[in-house]
This record gives sequence, C-alpha cells and structure tokens, in this order.
Amino acid sequence: MAAFLITRHSSIDDIMKGLYSITVVICIFGILEILLQGNYPYTYICRAFPIYSGYHSLDSIVTCIRDYRIRAMLTTAHPTAYGTLLCCLFMLFVSLWNKPNWEKKNLAILYTLLTLNLFLSGSRTGMVCAAIGAFLIFLQKRSIMLKIACIGICFFISAAYINMAIDEFSKESQGSSLSMRQQQLLFTFFQIQQSPIFGNGVGYTKNVFDYDDEGRPINDADIGGLESIVFKTLIDYGAIGLFAYYLYSIGLFFIFFRRRKNSWAASIGYELVFCSTLFFTLSGHIGNNTAFVFLIEGLLMGHIYKEHSLEGIEDAQQVEKITES
Repeated sequence: MAAFLITRHSSIDDIMKGLYSITVVICIFGILEILLQGNYPYTYICRAFPIYSGYHSLDSIVTCIRDYRIRAMLTTAHPTAYGTLLCCLFMLFVSLWNKPNWEKKNLAILYTLLTLNLFLSGSRTGMVCAAIGAFLIFLQKRSIMLKIACIGICFFISAAYINMAIDEFSKESQGSSLSMRQQQLLFTFFQIQQSPIFGNGVGYTKNVFDYDDEGRPINDADIGGLESIVFKTLIDYGAIGLFAYYLYSIGLFFIFFRRRKNSWAASIGYELVFCSTLFFTLSGHIGNNTAFVFLIEGLLMGHIYKEHSLEGIEDAQQVEKITES
C-alpha cells in the first residue's frame, strides 16, 4: 500500500533512477560478500539495533557460502530472498531497454551486475524465473510467427536439458532436492489431515518447526523446511487459503494484462506476477521474500492508476471545451 501511494504522488522515472543507484550498490556489496567470504554489512546493520532476533551469530562471520554452492544474501534473511529481489529488479530494468530516457550502456552494465549477483546468490529458481521474465519481455512486441518460433526453440532446448536439471535436483545434501520435496509433500499431507479445508491456523508451521542456523524451518533432516508456498499455505490456511492465494495472483495478473497495451507498467506487471507466482510455488516463502515482489507490484499498480486518473482529467477537460464551444 505504501509503494502504491508513493507512486501515485511521485514520478515513476524519478523512482526508477533512484532505484538504479541503489541496485548498483547492492550488486557491488553482493560481489564483495563472496570475495571477502563474509557478510559484513549484515553484521554491522544488525548490531546497530538493540534487539536482534535473527538466526545468525553476530559474534562470528555471517555467511551462507557452502562447499557445494556460492551463496550471497547481503542484508536479506536468506540467499533465496536475495535471489527474489534480484529477479524482480532484473525484470524491472530489462523492461526499460527501449525507453528513450535510459542510456543502453548504463542498463547493460546493470544487467551484467544483476546476472552476476543472481549466480552468486545460488538461487536456481531466481535464475530460471529471471530468464523466463526476460524472455517474455523480449516477446512483447514481436510478430506472432517469431513468438511461435522462439517458444518452439525454447521447448526443444528445455527438453534436451531436462535430464541435466533432474540430475542437479537429485543431489543430496546440496540444498533443495527432489527427495526433499517428496518428504515435504508427505509431511504436508499428514499435517493437513486435521483441517484440510480451513487449515491449522495462522503461524501453525512456526510452532511445529525448529529452525536451523540459517533461519530455515526444519523438523528433521529429511524435510529440511517447506520450500514451496503451497506446502506452508495448505498447513496454515488449508485449501481455502491456497485457493485465495492463487485467486489473488490471477486477479492481479488480469488487472495488469488488461492494460498492457496502454501502459509500460502494466506490460511488465503481469509478467512479474506470473514469474513471482512461479518462484514462490517452486521456492516458497523463505526469508519473507514476498515483500520485495509486493513492493514492486505496488509501485507499478500506483503508476497505472495515476495514468488512469490523468486520462480521466484530460477527458473531462476535453468535454468541457466542447461544451463551451
């Protein structure tokens, strides 16, 4: 709501220019985190507050880097949350490529920094969703034949590398895996038996799980957490809650989609909703990563309604002029 109100009373161009500088700084610190093998900004910021409720020990070097994967998280709670932020920013700035008031050289530098940081975050879902988002943005104003050709090429490439993806997600003790997802699904199934329609109540999963040193909910070594928003939503809110969540996403998607030909914000908005919903379905609500998406969606929605209000004022002025004539 705050992002929505800010955009309605401010210029989206000014907001994006400020966001450009902030994004460059974020990317530079993300690279430094890996080079220094420690998340020093996270430690300094958390120590500045009298009460720290996080899961990392501030008396030692805070890092999520593992032997099997580079994992940067900057000041977010988890590398997946950092990947969500980077994915949203990547899509947002890719949509500005053909804007006349943006220099392509500056955008190219930013794309390079964001791509590098997506890799450093280790968020495989973030990288995939960012690629899908960029692909959808590329297809926006292309001919129907080119769209069909590109989709066909992507389909055959995906089919060729599907076995490689399965092998990657079959590796045990290296983050999320297929067997872990199966255990999470079974755990969810047994948890919703008591109340499958309405769920067990808000915050129920927080009471069921313990937490590891990275802030991820765990019950035993086989489950590892709930790495899909479907699992957590079903346990806490039941089938009604899951239906409401996807209904919200579908409704927001069509609000943007309906206005896609009249507004830049709408054309990127429905693609962002699609990719973010896919992201959360695959990776879950880790580190409150939904907050980043809601902020950007709020900015875009505020800009759309601001344009709509200005169009209404212009129409009223034209009617008034015609009446006077």
